[in-house]
Amino acid sequence: MDKLKELLTPKDLQDYLDCSKNTVYNLLKYSNIPKIIIGRRYYIPKDELNSWVEKNVGSKIILK
Repeated sequence: MDKLKELLTPKDLQDYLDCSKNTVYNLLKYSNIPKIIIGRRYYIPKDELNSWVEKNVGSKIILK
């Protein structure tokens, strides 16, 4: 049986990206950052996040 992939919380993402809480929630709401929404909670698969970051190196992410 495969192990569940590591999931980050918005707080983990805030620490990982070294940005504000508002920026994290704007990223989750307005960008194509990989996420899973269960109820009102966000979870971010760490492996997919790393791929997303690599694909967006040098890009400017515009948030509303």
